[in-house]
Amino acid sequence: MKIDLNKIIGRENMSFILIEMNKNGKKRYASDIAKELSKSSSNVLRLIRKLIKMDLIKKAKEGRRVIITLTEKGKKVTEKLSELKEILEKE
Repeated sequence: MKIDLNKIIGRENMSFILIEMNKNGKKRYASDIAKELSKSSSNVLRLIRKLIKMDLIKKAKEGRRVIITLTEKGKKVTEKLSELKEILEKE
């Protein structure tokens, strides 16, 4: 039986943002993440603010676009989330 990591954690969109950012290690645009989540930019920016307060990501502006990257703490947390996701998907 496949178990959804996001439902276990209870912060579906936050964990998705972190795991997706860890996949390629590159900077990401908030607008691109909003499209991937099928959420409004304002909703994603609210989630980003929460992740920043948790010191898991940091943001910078590039023109009108917001770039987000993982902090060192965010990288560690995301590695653990990815490991947990792999374990749950094997079941």
